[in-house]
Amino acid sequence: MTTTAQLIAIVEENPGMRLALEQVLQVSGYDTYCFPSAEELLATPDALEANCFLVEIDLPGMSGVELRKQLSALGKQTPVVFMTNDFVPASFERHFKARFLHKPFRGHRLINAIRTLLNEESQKTQIEHSGESELKDMGNVHQVSHY
Repeated sequence: MTTTAQLIAIVEENPGMRLALEQVLQVSGYDTYCFPSAEELLATPDALEANCFLVEIDLPGMSGVELRKQLSALGKQTPVVFMTNDFVPASFERHFKARFLHKPFRGHRLINAIRTLLNEESQKTQIEHSGESELKDMGNVHQVSHY
């Protein structure tokens, strides 16, 4: 059976950091797209289909937070891991339904954050599909009871 690697879109202005993130993710089995800016990511339709976005908050031009808002406006509820050098209150994390990694961080913390978000997203999707299936089954039972 062939499985497709999950796609992580990285948005980080620092080329060295971007390369390091890409290598850690690829060694861990993920496919990656890398961008130096939010604008470049938004201009690449394939990247918008990523399973997770790894985004620096303090980007030149459009910030990581503004990128998250733009993705939401496009109907993308894809998980996001924000990277920052600054303190982020827990309320901010809950508001954006995202994870935050404070730089510098180790590779295993990055992988754990991404796996956690992707697992949560997978469970949410399974629950949604289960609910749709139950509603469909209830409709079938309702239809049968009329005969």
